[in-house]
Amino acid sequence: MATGTTDLPLNNPKSSPVPKEDLLSERIRKSRMLITQTVEEPQDVLFISEDGKKSIICTLGNISLIQGQAKSRKTFLLSFICTALLRKKEFLKFRGKLPAGKSKIIYFDTEQGLYHAKRVQERIYDLSGIPKVAENENIQYYRLRSYNTKERIEIIDKVINSTPDLGFVIIDGIRDLVTDINNADESTKVTGMLMKWSEDRKIHILCVLHENKGDRNSRGHIGTELQNKAESVIRVSRDSENKQHSKVEPVYLRDMDFEDFFFEILEDGVPEVVEGKSIKQTYKRPEDMDDMLHMNWIREVFKVADEFSQNKYIEELKKVAKMYDVRVGYSNLRDFVPYHLERKFIKDVGSGKTFKLRLNE
Repeated sequence: MATGTTDLPLNNPKSSPVPKEDLLSERIRKSRMLITQTVEEPQDVLFISEDGKKSIICTLGNISLIQGQAKSRKTFLLSFICTALLRKKEFLKFRGKLPAGKSKIIYFDTEQGLYHAKRVQERIYDLSGIPKVAENENIQYYRLRSYNTKERIEIIDKVINSTPDLGFVIIDGIRDLVTDINNADESTKVTGMLMKWSEDRKIHILCVLHENKGDRNSRGHIGTELQNKAESVIRVSRDSENKQHSKVEPVYLRDMDFEDFFFEILEDGVPEVVEGKSIKQTYKRPEDMDDMLHMNWIREVFKVADEFSQNKYIEELKKVAKMYDVRVGYSNLRDFVPYHLERKFIKDVGSGKTFKLRLNE
């Protein structure tokens, strides 16, 4: 695995190594929190504001995730987010406000060929109203497809740590920073690097990852790690009734959820929110929901009581589904119980004849 977690200056390889004991003592000192210390509220840099409600999506010092199936227009959404940040006003419901001294955006593309990567770069310039006659100092675009995993990480590490006034980083294709998407050790290390970069440089890092084809979970162990650590997880999906429409929905936000919305791309390449479209979701199988949404529902259920019979558990799930504006029948919800037990989200402490369902903590 490449650099990124070193405590030595990246640009000074000749520095004398710090004694291991001194390094550990310094880490312990930095890790201790004092009750008397003042901690500032994180600066929000991307949010959605509608009907008097503000949903904070990205703050400095954190990481987030956009997930979705292939061709769901995830990269389009990234272009719109960049535009909102560069224009510092609302664009496709997103509003950006990078503060002074944090105005620069870096876009790392690990997947696309030269032609399509260039189209993304040009789209950002066009939507942001930036002339394409020279590089704009507030956005840098790097294409990393031709490098191996180790080289990509080294490049990202170097650029992040050597770019002044950096505020926002996009990694379009976080899967390409691991050789094995299901390798727990690799996934943990890469997620650790993302958290270190974001905290050390006081920036936000927004990653993109494909979903599994069989369900709506982000792919592999790296997806699980990112979902657990992310400030926000947003899904992009094609509408099953109209393939020209893409749906944007919050899977998990530490802040207040925003309302799902649909967008389409007009002939001139400009996006437009599809107004008046029903956003109520229907689930027929527990496998259709991602694990994080399952856990959100389960946590809501166990706010009511610490233990449930099977029927009472299903009744509470039904109430939560209604709260989330989701259509799911009682008979379908019966399948959620064995699924939650199998996934070890909950546990049965009953005698075998009757269920006593508890949160598996």
